[in-house]
Amino acid sequence: EKMSSVVCFKSPSTVNLVIGIGLIVGTLGSYIPQYIAIYREKSSLGLNFVSIGLGMVSGMLTLINHGILKWDAIICCGSLKVHHCLANNITAEQLFVGPTCLFLLYVLFLWFYDNRPTEKQSVVERRAEYTRSIGFFVVLLIIAFLCLVSSFLMYYVFKISGLVVESYGKILGIISAICTLIQWMPQIYTTFKLSDAGALSPAMLLLQAPGAILVVYFQSSEGNGITTWGPYLVTFVSLSILLAMMGYFKWRDRKAKKDKFVEVKESTSLMQTIA
Repeated sequence: EKMSSVVCFKSPSTVNLVIGIGLIVGTLGSYIPQYIAIYREKSSLGLNFVSIGLGMVSGMLTLINHGILKWDAIICCGSLKVHHCLANNITAEQLFVGPTCLFLLYVLFLWFYDNRPTEKQSVVERRAEYTRSIGFFVVLLIIAFLCLVSSFLMYYVFKISGLVVESYGKILGIISAICTLIQWMPQIYTTFKLSDAGALSPAMLLLQAPGAILVVYFQSSEGNGITTWGPYLVTFVSLSILLAMMGYFKWRDRKAKKDKFVEVKESTSLMQTIA
């Protein structure tokens, strides 16, 4: 028997609804500079596939975690009007956008992968990395799919206790948090190793860093636990580190260019004096 819309529908506060919609739009918009940067460069050099993949699977597990813990709100859509259903599940919709954007980013990474050698990698090493990135992508999608299917099987087929299923959801949330803890380490290492941003877009990071803090506020104010919003706090710290590194590299390159200009100018003046 369906629950009545009066019992089902809990209208979010105006502030949280505005923040939720803003986060959805902001998350979508934050990835556009990165997509453009890859397309413009016709290369994904500088991006780390492990970081993208871990972010993608972390987002998927967080979404499954939320779906399990807030399943009543989702099934309530059967007795609600569309706009009430969307408002009732604004948190789930916000959590859905992140991994979807990262999925597309991973596809672009593979599509525009540059096999040409770099100062640090030979052609053979670049091709081996491309093969690993495809394998990693497939494995992560399989893991996320199995986690989703197992949740439904536990609840609907094997009729396992709701408390056990909720505990499973919390475990997925903890795994998601762990993935996020290590997600940005490979990207930080890659950026440090290259000593350059490459195709990594600073605009994307600048948009996502404050967005991560907003997500922490939004998810916590909606009553979600640390397993849901904790990963976003870690993301903020990691993005701040990356932005600091990229800022330093840009300052270093500008300084080197300026020093070289001064050196050439002084050399030219000296030659003119001698002549």
